[in-house]
Amino acid sequence: MDRTRTKNSDAKTNSSFLGYTMAGFPIVSQSFKVGFLTVRYYSLFFVAGVVIAYFIAKAKALKKGISETVFDEMIFWTVLFGFISARIYYVLFYFDQYSTNLSEIFKVWHGGLAIYGGLIGGVITLYFLSKKHNVNFFSLTDVIVLGLPLAQAIGRIGNYFNYEAFGKPTDLPWKMFVPANFRPDGFQSSSFFHPTFAYEIVSNLLVFFFLWRISKKTNNSGILTGAYLILYSIGRFFIESIRLDSAFIGVFRVDQLVSLLLIFAGLGIIINRYVAQTSK
Repeated sequence: MDRTRTKNSDAKTNSSFLGYTMAGFPIVSQSFKVGFLTVRYYSLFFVAGVVIAYFIAKAKALKKGISETVFDEMIFWTVLFGFISARIYYVLFYFDQYSTNLSEIFKVWHGGLAIYGGLIGGVITLYFLSKKHNVNFFSLTDVIVLGLPLAQAIGRIGNYFNYEAFGKPTDLPWKMFVPANFRPDGFQSSSFFHPTFAYEIVSNLLVFFFLWRISKKTNNSGILTGAYLILYSIGRFFIESIRLDSAFIGVFRVDQLVSLLLIFAGLGIIINRYVAQTSK
């Protein structure tokens, strides 16, 4: 999940899936037909990411002694409120895209989900669930974050099919061709851009690998959560610097500021959990 541009999201690329190649990335269509049903690749990869993360998290939860009933309730509400808050976060910072067409707010299949908004909603949901079921809060967050970067990596593939979440113009060998109707204002004369969604796929896969290794070496609750916040936010901070769709507060990119806050939050969590363990 992440911020994505909704402008021209219904426009056609006039090409079929994997129709032909410009630079290293084939031109693709945004959807395909199954009978009378139109399936958007963005939605397909989003759901695929959630399902895979679900099974990874479930295996971790059962090992931690969290009951299957509690786990399924946790996943249902966390995904629901995380999804809603991811959309609200995006709409708030990009309201100019919706101010003249409010019905577009509800068309989430056009893109427009912010991972940091999803994290805020997910954390709040898990906090109340931990109180309800008398389960350690960090045990719940550790369960979620283990599979989360893999889900993000899979979901990022959907950005490719929506022609969104790309970066500044570039002539690098792995440059991505973007059809004119998907280019942001001011960049109509540029044809090739940084595939920043692909950079995040690689970054998230590395985060998943490191979290998996860490999970094998520690049972101290909260360590995985802190490690995720640090590792993901470091990658996001640098990738954000070349994106063309960033929200700004003054001269600062909002998600870079949030990344810095979460890096310090992650460090604080890890220090707190180690101190708590050694003081027992």
